[in-house]
Amino acid sequence: MHTFSDSGISVRDNITLSVSRKILPLKHIILAFTAALGCYGGMFTFLSYFEFSINKAMLIMYMTAFFIIFTVILNLPGRLKLLILPASILYETIFVRQRELFINGFKSIYNVMAQRLRITGEGIMYYRIDADVDQTLASTSFFIFAGFIYMLVITYAVYCRPHFIAGLLVSFAPVEIGLYFGLKPSYPAFIAVAAYWAATVALGVSGCRDGDSRSTAGFIRKGNDFYAKSHIKFSTGEFTGFITIVATVLIFAAAMLFVKFSGYERSEKIDNLRSNIKTAVSEFTIDDVPASMNRISTSFGNFSAAPGKLGQFSDISYKNETDLRLTFDRKLYSEIYFKCFTGSYYSENQWNDFPKSVYKDNQQLFDLMQANNLYPQDFLNFSAAAVPDSAECMVKVSQLAKNPRYLYLPYGADTSGFERKRDSSVKSDTLREYSTSFQYIGSYEDFLSSGCSEKTDISESFSETEQQYREFVYNNYLQIPDNHDVNAVRQKYSGVIENCSGKSYEDVYSVMNRIRNVIAFDTEYTLSPGRTPATRDFVSYFLLENKKGYCSHYASAGILLARMCGIPARYAEGYIVTDSDFSFAVQNADGSCTIDVKDSRAHAWAEIYIDGFGWIPFEFTPGYDAGIVAAETTAPPKVTVVINETVTETAAASETTGQAAETSVSEEETTAPASETSSVSSDTSQTQSAGGFVSDDRNNNSKNSLLTVIILSAAFIVIIISAFLIRRQINTNKRRKSFATENSNQNAVNAYLYMITLLGFLGIENNSNMTYLDFAEYAEKNSGFFH
Repeated sequence: MHTFSDSGISVRDNITLSVSRKILPLKHIILAFTAALGCYGGMFTFLSYFEFSINKAMLIMYMTAFFIIFTVILNLPGRLKLLILPASILYETIFVRQRELFINGFKSIYNVMAQRLRITGEGIMYYRIDADVDQTLASTSFFIFAGFIYMLVITYAVYCRPHFIAGLLVSFAPVEIGLYFGLKPSYPAFIAVAAYWAATVALGVSGCRDGDSRSTAGFIRKGNDFYAKSHIKFSTGEFTGFITIVATVLIFAAAMLFVKFSGYERSEKIDNLRSNIKTAVSEFTIDDVPASMNRISTSFGNFSAAPGKLGQFSDISYKNETDLRLTFDRKLYSEIYFKCFTGSYYSENQWNDFPKSVYKDNQQLFDLMQANNLYPQDFLNFSAAAVPDSAECMVKVSQLAKNPRYLYLPYGADTSGFERKRDSSVKSDTLREYSTSFQYIGSYEDFLSSGCSEKTDISESFSETEQQYREFVYNNYLQIPDNHDVNAVRQKYSGVIENCSGKSYEDVYSVMNRIRNVIAFDTEYTLSPGRTPATRDFVSYFLLENKKGYCSHYASAGILLARMCGIPARYAEGYIVTDSDFSFAVQNADGSCTIDVKDSRAHAWAEIYIDGFGWIPFEFTPGYDAGIVAAETTAPPKVTVVINETVTETAAASETTGQAAETSVSEEETTAPASETSSVSSDTSQTQSAGGFVSDDRNNNSKNSLLTVIILSAAFIVIIISAFLIRRQINTNKRRKSFATENSNQNAVNAYLYMITLLGFLGIENNSNMTYLDFAEYAEKNSGFFH
């Protein structure tokens, strides 16, 4: 022992200090309170989003039992914590025996979520559940099984070794599911789980229970410096967590008051970006990971969905951005389709090219096309050119946002200057601006009528190629999947299918019009039909269950029914330009006109093969067939289709035109107002949100306010934690410097004063003005602090 006589302070070189492992009951209570916030806050936040059919009393009883069991076991000393293993084994045994109940519970819960989030249509179940299954018991059992794992992780992350990441990973998912879709949670439950997150951060930073596994703890001396070991240094960690909980609740309260009285609103740009990202993530599917990841990455800019893939998205919305700029050499007076994609083979809810074996088996035909430099892509151009009084036009296409691999060309275009692939597509790897001539066809029925009687100057090579290709068409473009779902569609529409005869264009159009009218009568047009369940066929789900869809639904359904009737048909995607667009086109000095085609004009339609002419477009989507087309919006106006009398009602107008047929009324939504106005109606009480569900303005404001509260609260919490860490770092550096001055006597004094401060936290104070030695004996006798 060294004695410094000038100060009277004696310090032993082998001095050690340790702290009893006894933890005050209040600290146990604080940790249990923190764990309860995470367990109950996360679970009830999730339950507040949806109206599940569950036995809440039973669920709360089991959750409380789990919480008590985990609290007791995980607070036992040493290896006694391993008692959690028998509990886990018992859980696993029960789970294996009741796994069917668990699976049915998952299905029932997902069906409720799918309805609430508009993943499926109203009244449509994503998973089919047997009628004899007690869905209330199954759903409750699922939450009990899931709650066991959930609460085990939450309590472990608090009691054993505070771990923010583990607790966040488990508790964030059930909370984010609702926030992501803009659902409003229970405020008390949400604030509880947010306070749990903040508290676990504070507990981890303060080192709560960081040294429980060590055998000794106290001060260590390095030279003239004294450093506190974990039990002393971190003796106030639990209180730090409690203070953080209180601060979090106060911050949320302050943020809510701020939003309420300030009237804060997010900018439109941020709303659009958030909507894009949210939609991209919500439509993620394991069935097509590359396309899903591409949509997420492109959600920060312009997005282009993969063509031909059906039922991936629960709804469609547009940003009113220009995708194409078209410059025509003259003004035209009817709709024009610009096609970029053709789907020939329907399988697994998507349209693709035929399998390679189909083309390989018909290689002789494609060799003939190459030899004659005449492809089916050119047939309509040749046929229209042979009709007297045909008009050749020019168009310049500028692609502003879309994939340049796909060229957007009108029907009747001269494709000889482009790369033609097989019998369906025209592609390019780099072109964003190009020009082509095309044969303008106003009315296809008039064109076919005059073509059949007046077509002249058809070359021998065209006739030879078309005749051989026609055989290929009838051998392959009548393909229909052979499965239960498609057979159910065939049975449902057997009355239409069985009454088909003749191959003239008049017979074909008669059948196609009948199919279009029947589909329109049975279904409803909407941009928010919900996502097609992975367990369903796209067309069958549209026609027989959901009965809601947009252009892709109508085109695909019409094509399959046409094929069932023996009419070759295929799927097409691109853009549509109408005569009204020419009315508002920019007139150029040379007589040409320029039209900016918005993203809302993206469209899907059918193509049918007419012998001797080629592929021509046919419209199945309600409203488009009558020429009533305008920019689609996220809340399409209504249209009523009457087969014996077509009546179109929109938010801008209603127009009635006569049409022969035989059924009654079906209410549809279309994308356009009529050009002539006779009456006005509107309904703006509800709008379609990007998340895929309908809400009024007050609900939207509530959701915006909630998200604002969350953002502001998170910012406040970050500021508080940062201030705490900075203050702690400053104090640590200051104390370290006080132990390392050039004056050894002062170093010892500073170390002694620091010891006195730490003893004060444990309730040991020198209130009787004892001498240093007497106080040391008192502390050693009453606390076991010194050894």
